[in-house]
Amino acid sequence: MTAVLILGAAAGTSLGLARFKIFALLPAILIVTAGTFGSGLASGLEFRFIGISVLAAIVSLQVGYLLGFLGAGFVVARYLRIRSASNV
Repeated sequence: MTAVLILGAAAGTSLGLARFKIFALLPAILIVTAGTFGSGLASGLEFRFIGISVLAAIVSLQVGYLLGFLGAGFVVARYLRIRSASNV
């Protein structure tokens, strides 16, 4: 479960840092859902635990996207501020 959360957050962060649109999360969510569901079935987990794992993976993907997108925005803003200060 922890590995799924970490990978989901890393994938979301990479999508956010690359400045993809929010609609790029839809295929990623489908892939994460299929992978988590298949992994849960292969492990023999009950369906309620599989559902919780899927929801946690989707949330970590979205939180990672948000943090990556905001982080990229801060980096760009800082770069532009430094660049405009050096042109003065």
